[in-house]
Amino acid sequence: MRIAVEFMPFSEIRTLADAWRLVADSGAPNAGVLLDSWHHRRSGGSTAGLAAVPPDRVFSVQLNDALPTPLADLRQEARHLRLPPGDGAVAFVRALLDLGVTARMSVEVWSDDLERLPPAQAAVVVHDATRRVLAAAGLPRP
Repeated sequence: MRIAVEFMPFSEIRTLADAWRLVADSGAPNAGVLLDSWHHRRSGGSTAGLAAVPPDRVFSVQLNDALPTPLADLRQEARHLRLPPGDGAVAFVRALLDLGVTARMSVEVWSDDLERLPPAQAAVVVHDATRRVLAAAGLPRP
C-alpha cells in the first residue's frame, strides 16, 4: 500500500515543500505526494519546488486550472470555481515530464458551472480540455 499526501494552500499542509518534508521525515518508503495543479499554483509553487521531490515519490497528479486572479477565499475557489485543464496546466505537465515524473494523471475539476451542465456535456468539456493540455505538453495520444 502507498500513501500520498496532498497539500492545500488553505490547510495545515500548505505547500509542496510542507508535504514533501512530512513524507521525507516519515522515513516511510511507501509515502509520497499527490500533486494537484490548482493547489500547486495557488500555493505559489514553482518548477524548482517540483524538482525538490524525487520523481518516484510523486504518486498521483490531478489536473485542473485556476482563475487568472485568486479569490480572497481560496477554499471557496477550490470547491466551486476550478477550471478544466488549460494553459496553466500545460506548463505544469511539461515540467513534471521533464523531471521524470511518471505518475498517473487524473482530472479533478470542482466547478459549479460544470455541475450545471448535463453530465455527458460536462464530461466532453473536461475530456476535450484535458486532451488539448496533454497534446500541448507533448504526450502522445493513448
